[in-house]
Amino acid sequence: MGPFTNPLEESGLQNPKLMSTFSNTINPSLILNFSTALIASKDWVCLPPSGLGEGPLFPWICWFIWKARNRFIFEEHLFTPSETITKAVREARKWQLAQQEKRVVNQRPNLSNRTPNQPHALTCFTDGAWNKETKIGGLGWILVDNEGSEVSRGQAAERNVSSPLMTEALAVRSALNHALEEGFTSLHLKSDALDLIRALNSHEQIKEIYGLLFDIHALASMFVSIDFSYIPRSNNNIADAIAKLAKSRLIPSLPTGTHCIVG
Repeated sequence: MGPFTNPLEESGLQNPKLMSTFSNTINPSLILNFSTALIASKDWVCLPPSGLGEGPLFPWICWFIWKARNRFIFEEHLFTPSETITKAVREARKWQLAQQEKRVVNQRPNLSNRTPNQPHALTCFTDGAWNKETKIGGLGWILVDNEGSEVSRGQAAERNVSSPLMTEALAVRSALNHALEEGFTSLHLKSDALDLIRALNSHEQIKEIYGLLFDIHALASMFVSIDFSYIPRSNNNIADAIAKLAKSRLIPSLPTGTHCIVG
């Protein structure tokens, strides 16, 4: 599959074999493009027996089709449509349950009369640090509340990263994964990678990071609200420092393909 193929074909939405499991509920001919479908899916109702109700399922299906595709291309491991959909539904249920549990916790009376430490929306700063010689990319991100207090942070390191732009995109994807795992559903994401932010906001396709852009949009669709904005490098010092630290922590003796994460 080339980098400029139809995103619907890439995601499997026009692949008869991959569509077989849910061909009775989705008509690919009515989907003009993937971005439109992804946005519209927020209003789709998941009927029984999915067990999701008001929760989103389409982004999870796309996400796991994409993962299955990559496993087949790079590892020659083939998942059946049933296995892929089952995994997507299972993870969607787990995510929705986590959101419900979080709402229950937040609705409990605050006996100490303290201000809640989790505001409605958080700001996430991301950055990437790339080494041209070693092709190592360090990823860093930090989440803060409206008062600027740190809520969470994370870092990761990747081998065989081809460019600074790819490093920045990897950092954004990792940050979104981290935020979702922590249960945050409203996010202002800021990065000093202007080309990346422009591509995310305009849905521009960049050959070099085509797959990463798909991943980021799929993850973004799982948030209640999210936006991407550019900030100058001088205002992104903390995320930059975290990314550089992550890059330095990647042990040279680790085998190729190792992915290190430090919470």
